Amino acid sequence: VKAFESASISVYSVFSMIGGMVLPFTFGLFMGEEFKLIRVVSCLVIVAAIIFTADKSGNHKGGFKYYISIFLLNGCIGIVSKLHQATETLCVDSASFMMIAKMWMILIASVALFIKGRNYRVTKKGAAFCGVYAMINSSGNLLALIALKFLPASVQYPLITGGTMFFAFVIGLIRRDKLTKKDLLGTVLAIAATIVIVL
Repeated sequence: VKAFESASISVYSVFSMIGGMVLPFTFGLFMGEEFKLIRVVSCLVIVAAIIFTADKSGNHKGGFKYYISIFLLNGCIGIVSKLHQATETLCVDSASFMMIAKMWMILIASVALFIKGRNYRVTKKGAAFCGVYAMINSSGNLLALIALKFLPASVQYPLITGGTMFFAFVIGLIRRDKLTKKDLLGTVLAIAATIVIVL
């Protein structure tokens, strides 16, 4: 959230999606998941599609530290999730894991507010946006966590990233945004690579 004050949202999204896919993908292979060259190639195609469709304009000074941070941190979410689901006998169930994670989020945000010394206000609009975001984000993360019990990370995270690109394109169509041939080509490449990974 802090990054949005000084970073390009488009470039931020590139680092977020690539980190969230490549790091758990690689970690899954190191954990002994089946290595398939076609999966590696498909993953690289998705990375290329993300970079290809990104809007490089509007970058702001000071954004690079956020790009690197979100690349590493978003990737680590996938790694920790994979580790948790792979060691089932030593861990809690998926719903409990999500609840504990959200409790940590509350704690970290509370400490940040205390350190900054800022008083926060709760508005109806802010509460509504946060509520909708929390429901969508938590539901998606819980489903992704459960899916890790059945899918290797080297399949699941490229699938999530390809799906994100597809739905972002569809939402752009619904909103009647100015979508270019580059957007269409990048999305088609990502979808094709995602299908190949799943097969």
